[in-house]
Amino acid sequence: MSLMLRLTGLAAAAVLLVPGAGAAQGGSAPADAQSIVSPAIAARLTPGKRVYVTRLMSDGAPQPLGLRTIEVRAATYHGTEAWSIVDTRQLQAATLAETLYVARSDLTPLHRVAHFPGQDIDATFASDSIRTTFSGDSGTKVVAIQNERGIVASLYLLQFLVGLNQVHVGWHGSARLPAVSPGEGGVVSVNLSTIGEETVRAPDGDFPCWVVAVDIGKGRQRLWVRKTDGVVVRERVPVIGMQSTEVENLLAQHGVQP
Repeated sequence: MSLMLRLTGLAAAAVLLVPGAGAAQGGSAPADAQSIVSPAIAARLTPGKRVYVTRLMSDGAPQPLGLRTIEVRAATYHGTEAWSIVDTRQLQAATLAETLYVARSDLTPLHRVAHFPGQDIDATFASDSIRTTFSGDSGTKVVAIQNERGIVASLYLLQFLVGLNQVHVGWHGSARLPAVSPGEGGVVSVNLSTIGEETVRAPDGDFPCWVVAVDIGKGRQRLWVRKTDGVVVRERVPVIGMQSTEVENLLAQHGVQP
């Protein structure tokens, strides 16, 4: 299997790219951790588009993989004022796309659909449950898990929410995310913390950023959050099973669009 196909498979392996869907619940958050989702935070979310260059970072020169676009647009869902959040990853071997609808008032998840090579995913969020249907070459599988109040439905929504919080030295945040695969499902804890400061060079310039660690179980990804406006300039996610290898999303030229 080629490296590109392997990376595409990793992306499609779980609904939310969260390891340990079933049993792993993650560590406890610090006592001063703030929930990153609230009506006040929801009021700060605005429409817009962000475009990233995706690269594989390991020994040697970075390897280009494609482009990633995350777009927030006003919408309605069954009569409810909502945000439509579309995450599109145009990789060399495939295109992965998903859309999440959340209530505009408090970011409560409403519905999520995703298309990966060989598999379609449809998740419906009720007040007490999350019902996810996997459809693909191997058939159809339905997994239902208990819903939780204040849940954050995806990691790409979490990126926007981190930037809407007032990140600073010593900041801690927390969230709960559903993690579902065709064989199991559950809800995992996400702990966030500021671990440093760094100036990131991107095509549009050099930007002073807060470095935020996103800890899920034993895994850690990092976000570089621009100090001036909360935009995530860079994201790095470790590749499971490939030592010292990460996938990077770096803000592209003119990467912040209305």
